[in-house]
Amino acid sequence: MPESLVLKFHEDVADDLESGYQFYEEADPGTGLYFERSILQDAYRLQASKQSYRSRHFGFYRLLGSVFPFGIYYDFIEESVVMVFAILPMKADPDWIKDQLGYRR
Repeated sequence: MPESLVLKFHEDVADDLESGYQFYEEADPGTGLYFERSILQDAYRLQASKQSYRSRHFGFYRLLGSVFPFGIYYDFIEESVVMVFAILPMKADPDWIKDQLGYRR
């Protein structure tokens, strides 16, 4: 197994980040940028180890954000490549989350 994994992002993750950024920026200016930096730092932790995160939800592995209540949904598309498919708010309706994930696979 390689020491670190390659991390890729589904094209819709940019929209997820923008939505989170706007939500937090409107609530408290400056917090949007903190959200983006924090959640991306969480996502990049996935590169460290293939064995670290094993919680599956809606057919994806899920890593919870360390600061913000967001889930980072990902899967292994090759043995050493992790694809982040979505970064979604944990307080959202589970059916909405399932729909969002369904079309991204």
